[in-house]
Order: sequence, then C-alpha cells, then structure tokens
Amino acid sequence: MTLALIVLVGVYIAWPIVTASPRPRASKYIQESPLDALLREKEATLAAIKELEFDYQTGKLSAEDYQDLRARYEAKAVTILRALDAGGKGVSLEDAVEEEIQAFRRRQREATCEGCGETLPSGARFCPHCGRAVAKG
Repeated sequence: MTLALIVLVGVYIAWPIVTASPRPRASKYIQESPLDALLREKEATLAAIKELEFDYQTGKLSAEDYQDLRARYEAKAVTILRALDAGGKGVSLEDAVEEEIQAFRRRQREATCEGCGETLPSGARFCPHCGRAVAKG
C-alpha cells in the first residue's frame, strides 16, 4: 500500500515535467540589431552601477576603489548613451570603447613630471625620479 502511494505521488509530481512542451528556441536566422545590443549593454551597466553603490554603502569597497570603478562605469555608460543617441546605426560599441581606451592611454603617456620631465606612472602622487609632488589635474 505504501509503495503504491509513493508511486502515485511520484507520478503526480513528474507529470507536469514530462508533459510540458519544450520552450521555443530563438531562431538562428533572427539577428540581434545593434540597437538591441546597446540596450542590453545599457541595462547591464546600470545594474553594475547599482551593485557598486550597494557594495560601497555596505562597506565592501574602499572609497578609492569605489571612485575608480564608478568613473569607469560612468564612462562606459556615457559611451553607450552616445551610441543610443546616434540611433545605434553605424555605431559599434566596441569601436567607441576602443576609442576611449586609446584616449586614456594617450593621457597616461602625456603624464610627465613638471620638475624633471620624466614619465609618471599612473596614479603617482610624487615623481619617482625627483620626488616632486605631482599636481592633481
């Protein structure tokens, strides 16, 4: 009797799983538009900013890390919003991000000490060659 009850309960639980129709798959012929990709990136970036805020407020991030990550996410969001403003036509997010990276690298290469003219490492507060304080800019 107990065995019959166990079998009936098992069938009752498994029935919806066995008889459920499979989920329709996305057609391999449907291509995602650039606008859809930009919208998806925008949502992911906004979610990352919200999570960053939460982590900072709960004390999981230092103020310096928070500011650095926040600036990065904001730069990415601005790039995405500019691409969305352009209508997503002829705008590649990867190209826009690459352009931002190249501009950042140019700014880093241009960072030199005002005292001795030597190249400064990123985030340096003092010149490692002459010891002069680096002007914040």
